[in-house]
Amino acid sequence: LGTLEQEAKVQMGESVLIVGCGGVGLNLILAAKLAQAWPIEVVDINYSKIDTAKQMGATAFYTWKDFDALKYDVIVDTTGSVEAIESTLPLLSEKGRMVLIGQTKKDESFRVLAAVNHFHGEGHRIIWSQGGGFKPSQMIPRYLNLWRSGALDLSGIVSHRLPLSE
Repeated sequence: LGTLEQEAKVQMGESVLIVGCGGVGLNLILAAKLAQAWPIEVVDINYSKIDTAKQMGATAFYTWKDFDALKYDVIVDTTGSVEAIESTLPLLSEKGRMVLIGQTKKDESFRVLAAVNHFHGEGHRIIWSQGGGFKPSQMIPRYLNLWRSGALDLSGIVSHRLPLSE
């Protein structure tokens, strides 16, 4: 939640694309929903995640094969895939912010093609995230209050529990 709120500063009605629909991506869907972003779209290589993503609040789910890109105010990459970063960076809107949560491999880098194209509108920002600006003493009590009030639905997050020995 801190990534979208603290770093990307998502506002009500802004469009969000989440790249990667694992545990982090699913939580980002919840955060975008809580921020009243619209639409909240997800792209992942694994189509079997569609039901869970939509249950969390995604308005659309794409695989790379069927991805019909819009322009997005916020793109969050959870994969660290150079291909994913390079493919989605051009999809930023005029006020676009890209947050990189996933880490590229040690010896990899990505290219920003025709960088001059990223300075229209308000200019684009690329944000490297380290923990999403999370401040436990402030945010945990707030999230607990949101959960208790029903505004933050975590019912689909925990799929099963295992004892520590497992």
